[in-house]
Amino acid sequence: MPKANAYPTKTLFIGMLTRDVSLEGAILDLIDNSIDSFLRVKRPDFIENPATLLQLDEGQTITDIGTVEIRFANDKFEIFDDCGGITYEDARDNIMRFGKVASDGKAALSVYGIGLKRALFKIGKTIQIISSHPSSRGFRISIDVNAWVRDDDPDTWYFDMKPLPKGAIADGCTKIVVTDLYPEILSQVMSGTFESRLHESIGEAYGLLPRGMINIRVNGVSVMMSEIVIRDSNDIKPAIRHLSIDGITCTVIVGATMRSAGGQAGEVAGWYIVCNGRVVLAADKTRVTGWGRELPSFHPKHRPFIGVVYFFSENAAALPWTTNKQGVHTESRVYQDAYQEMMQAARPVIRFLDRLYAASGEEPESPVQRDILRSASGVGLRSVASRQNASFYVSPKKKEPPTTVRVQFDVKIEDIERAKVALKKPNWSGRKVAAYAFEYFLRNECSE
Repeated sequence: MPKANAYPTKTLFIGMLTRDVSLEGAILDLIDNSIDSFLRVKRPDFIENPATLLQLDEGQTITDIGTVEIRFANDKFEIFDDCGGITYEDARDNIMRFGKVASDGKAALSVYGIGLKRALFKIGKTIQIISSHPSSRGFRISIDVNAWVRDDDPDTWYFDMKPLPKGAIADGCTKIVVTDLYPEILSQVMSGTFESRLHESIGEAYGLLPRGMINIRVNGVSVMMSEIVIRDSNDIKPAIRHLSIDGITCTVIVGATMRSAGGQAGEVAGWYIVCNGRVVLAADKTRVTGWGRELPSFHPKHRPFIGVVYFFSENAAALPWTTNKQGVHTESRVYQDAYQEMMQAARPVIRFLDRLYAASGEEPESPVQRDILRSASGVGLRSVASRQNASFYVSPKKKEPPTTVRVQFDVKIEDIERAKVALKKPNWSGRKVAAYAFEYFLRNECSE
């Protein structure tokens, strides 16, 4: 029986893959693969139980450290890592497939089987992938994208791959080189702002991984990872909730944060959604995380607010992240269940912040409550994550009785001027004259 050809064209496939990912997002996909390799080869305990990433003690030293080097200059992009390498067999059978290949292999950040290809096709037209795994021989995959696209025969959905002699690249290392960059990519890479943007994107995406586990450098400069601290003392404590949703471990932490290094707490305020250690939503203040829905619209008085939601699963595809890992799949049941817990944990924090900076006519909190917030020291999130379920707590200290009262009354200008003449203080303000008069009265008319 005749059959209609439904095979996808390569041009459409590449166009669909790369359209909805930014250059920074594509590079993060490549870093994800490096980190995933590091965890799989050097820290399989994290792969078996990703929640242990959060259970590490705050000061615990990571002895195995992975390095990722990113370099770009002129018409060339490179990424190198020593995070474990890729086996020859995996390269031949799996990693270049479009879509995740079903297997028993577990992964923390490699989810849909499209990130590597999407990133490479996004950046340029000539691609070299070189890797060597300690338990396998090395290999080189070469891709001429234009030539590959021109040959649209179904039998040509393969890439040239050759084994490498021992020592061509160090065991456990992977190097990807992309040249002949697309013009729109080259213009970004050569712009004066791209490198700083990439530093910021990387620091934000991986800032909640255990400190020091991965060292990422861009053009030789180590990326400074973002850090979130939460206020914690005997007088103020964050809320924490531990959940298990369809086999996925979820931890919700909500409280008040410290100001960022630049002094602007609003830069870090909001919700953070974290999947297997990767931040997919940072400092979010939109309806996705309840602002303007169950919570009020974000206001400057909410700048101390911080909420972090960790999702962990050995089945990375079950986590509520989008395919580009830069957003949340809001229709996921896992996220919907966690969302309800997020709102319950957040409301007491919002009420506290609303009272600190109450609107006109409302009774604000006393200076004692503001001092509680200001004086509390900051702790890391992992220090909080080990605690049992608890609601947000602020010490119910009594308000201090007022010790001053404002006195205001009107006097004629000519009388104030007469007083200035008598006092021989022509430059004094009316307020200073009044204060002097009151102090004079106390000294001369009121006994001690």
